[in-house]
Amino acid sequence: MRHGSIPGSRGRVRPVTLLGDPVLHAACEEVTDFGPELARLVEDMFATMYAARGVGLAANQIGTALRVAGTGWFARCLQHEHDHLEGGLYVDRLRGWRRHRVLRQAARAPWGR
Repeated sequence: MRHGSIPGSRGRVRPVTLLGDPVLHAACEEVTDFGPELARLVEDMFATMYAARGVGLAANQIGTALRVAGTGWFARCLQHEHDHLEGGLYVDRLRGWRRHRVLRQAARAPWGR
């Protein structure tokens, strides 16, 4: 039985930063203040991740360039979110036809126009 609130249940869903936004390629700043503002950010990140049916989220994916990441499938997601914290994207790791295919799909998506 859970003895606390479900992560994200008090957070607000924030807009997700999409491919092409420069914030996704900027290295994030270290967290230095572990107060209520960070707690709200983490709650918002969980709420946003769940709303997007995601399994991980880095703070810069919601426009905040801080080194904060939340994960679901630990090993794979941790690397994926760490890439975001360093200003990298999954598509940056792709080469050849795979990269071309992903970029073509992104360009055709409603949010890519």
